[in-house]
Amino acid sequence: MNSYEGMSYSKEYKVVKNLSTVIENRTYSYRLIKSQYISSHGDKVQAYGIEAERTDLANKQVIGIERAGVEYISPDVHKVSNLLLKLHSNNVSPIHLTDVIGEYVDDYASDFDSYRLSKSN
Repeated sequence: MNSYEGMSYSKEYKVVKNLSTVIENRTYSYRLIKSQYISSHGDKVQAYGIEAERTDLANKQVIGIERAGVEYISPDVHKVSNLLLKLHSNNVSPIHLTDVIGEYVDDYASDFDSYRLSKSN
């Protein structure tokens, strides 16, 4: 079960890409995730999202983990991958993830209308 900002769900997703950076005693990891989105009309759409994680270490021991994510950003893997690279290059904390990518997520929401998969999949 995954939990993001107080919301829990048991959807399955696959990690497509994983980028990590170590800064002092913190490791920042960013994952491109792939899952299936089902619209209100029952259409299946391949969706991509992002999960960000910060792991805090002290004496090589994990003392804290902060994680946040957005499961459905766009069906366009290139858009979400470029967004993932921006987060990674700027070492964005999971705490600020939704603030940083909120406008992108809003802009990309309309992509789902043009990326429908057949109902037989």
